Amino acid sequence: MIPTGDKGKFDLIILGYVLQEVPSAVQRQMIIEALWQRLSDDGVMVVVEPGSPKGFRFVHSFREWVIESKTKEEASVIAPCPHMLECPMARDAQNWCHFSQMTQRYPSKVFPRRAKEPDTINEKFSYLAVQKG
Repeated sequence: MIPTGDKGKFDLIILGYVLQEVPSAVQRQMIIEALWQRLSDDGVMVVVEPGSPKGFRFVHSFREWVIESKTKEEASVIAPCPHMLECPMARDAQNWCHFSQMTQRYPSKVFPRRAKEPDTINEKFSYLAVQKG
């Protein structure tokens, strides 16, 4: 039976630290397209990767897919830069768009750590949020 209406659709899809783990561009594209199909109208899809040049390239490839394959009526980039133009940070391999957030590490009882590791870390990440419709 084929689902009808909004059954099986989601208002928010977060793809966090996944794309770098997928071995091929074809498989990454299949994941993005499958998740996009599951996104409800006016839903938001967020792709987050490590805040490194490599992580940014994966996020940027999602942005390029949106810009090249979707019209303004089908999708809108809403963050971090709310426009459907080329990313100016992607022009130079020495620059990449990333942010940082202080995060609390899991207690050492949950995940063992080295003795001198701090309880907090400044986590760097790249992300893109796109609204469908």
